[in-house]
Amino acid sequence: PDEEGVMNDVYTGVELAYSCISYTAKAIAQVPLRLMKYSRTGSDPVPDSHPLQKIINRPNFMTNKILFIEGIIVNWMVDGNVCIVPYPTTKMPDSLWIVRWKNMAYVLDVKTGHLVGWEYRYSNKETAIKLAQEDVLHLKFWNPNHVIEGMAPSAAGRLPILEFYKSSRYNHAFFDSGAMPGGVLSSPNKVHNDVIEKTRAQWREKH
Repeated sequence: PDEEGVMNDVYTGVELAYSCISYTAKAIAQVPLRLMKYSRTGSDPVPDSHPLQKIINRPNFMTNKILFIEGIIVNWMVDGNVCIVPYPTTKMPDSLWIVRWKNMAYVLDVKTGHLVGWEYRYSNKETAIKLAQEDVLHLKFWNPNHVIEGMAPSAAGRLPILEFYKSSRYNHAFFDSGAMPGGVLSSPNKVHNDVIEKTRAQWREKH
């Protein structure tokens, strides 16, 4: 892929990015996630029988708590943004879902420019599911250039990521071609066959 293709898929396309992000996500996913009930006297964890704690322990039918947290961290670090959406949104939800930033669109007030809602776009079609502002948990990295959109770490690491990718591609092609550096040796004078063969032998022995 070209440079933009690499930057759009750093997690699966660049070993260095995958290693860093995957290691971080797996480490964070080991931390227990508990729902706390706050009061004037302090805070205490709710029992496992609490409906919301049940959702945290088993976010949806496709994943468990560990993979759910890992998925949040991976998408957060790849895109700089990640959204968690409860379902259904009209009553006590029975599941939580991770939505990648490319599938979410924010809706701004025309006059004030403030966030008033979200749209979940599940395909390239214009069809979108409208969501209220309070129905979407948006996690992001701070971006001094935008109020709503977070900045992906890969944006700041673009140069070293591309350098790592290009050097890996070069080494791959180098060994595929027999690990023999190519080139042409020329001389302004006539070269005898024994000199040519000696030079070739020296080149092969060295490389």
